[in-house]
Amino acid sequence: MTFFSKNKKKILILIFVILGLAVAFLGLNSLRGHGYGTMVKTYIRYWLNPVDLDKYDPLAENMAEWLKEDTLLAHAMGGIDESDYTNSLEAFEEAYENGFRVYEVDLVVTKEGEVVCSHEYLDANGEEIEYSSFMQEKIEGKYTPVDLKKLMDLMEIYPDVYMMTDIKWDNSMGSSNEDVITLVSALVEEASIRETKDILDRMIIQIYNPKSYEIMQSIYPFKHYVYTLYHYVSPIYEEILGFCLENKIPVVAMETGRISEEIVEYFNAWNVDVLVYTVNDETTANQLREYGVKGIYTDWLVPECEEE
Repeated sequence: MTFFSKNKKKILILIFVILGLAVAFLGLNSLRGHGYGTMVKTYIRYWLNPVDLDKYDPLAENMAEWLKEDTLLAHAMGGIDESDYTNSLEAFEEAYENGFRVYEVDLVVTKEGEVVCSHEYLDANGEEIEYSSFMQEKIEGKYTPVDLKKLMDLMEIYPDVYMMTDIKWDNSMGSSNEDVITLVSALVEEASIRETKDILDRMIIQIYNPKSYEIMQSIYPFKHYVYTLYHYVSPIYEEILGFCLENKIPVVAMETGRISEEIVEYFNAWNVDVLVYTVNDETTANQLREYGVKGIYTDWLVPECEEE
């Protein structure tokens, strides 16, 4: 299946090359953080080296042992009361009681180099989060903050839980990935000193482009990866599929606006499962399941809803 005609692809490549040069030479900082760098690199790479899917076989079925039919993932550790994105202890505990076993958690590095569970890397004053302040203050005045040590504690206490990382990468626009290296190295170090030796095998690492996968693999050969398309303004699905087949990555994740039955069938034909984020109404969730989507990130749906 081809998603881009040759002529259309050449025109798009030309546009993106021009945009890339503008970003590089004119310093358009307003475009940072929106995936344009990734987009330009992707189209140039695809143009110079088109993917040959004929050299691959489909992946083995059900490679992602953590992903069952109709899996719900607790987004940012799950919603609690009327609050989302708390990544809090209470959110984790409530989600577990509701039947969640796969969590997505936001991880950032504080000013002191410590790792905490937070969707924001800046405080209310626009400054880098300070570890002591973050851990001493209740989230929204009532929820308990979680740091890396506490996250590992939870994985020891609940051995049936999987944690999927959401790490704030730079969108390939030229800054270093030092914070990411610090974060993942700390994760590996903290897990390695635990008696529960399978913690790292229950970590699901979200990658956002080939470079992020390379960095992760250089730190530790994680067992589970998900290729998330968050950083792509206009993804080339052939290239993403080729990368998944080459590196045995059996899961991709994308937003609802990119999902169609055709797209899901395209990946499923190669035994690459599709996740969708973030869905909070049952009607949309059911439509996605009909398309063949395997899992859904959610704040408010609960696993029991699937059985009703």
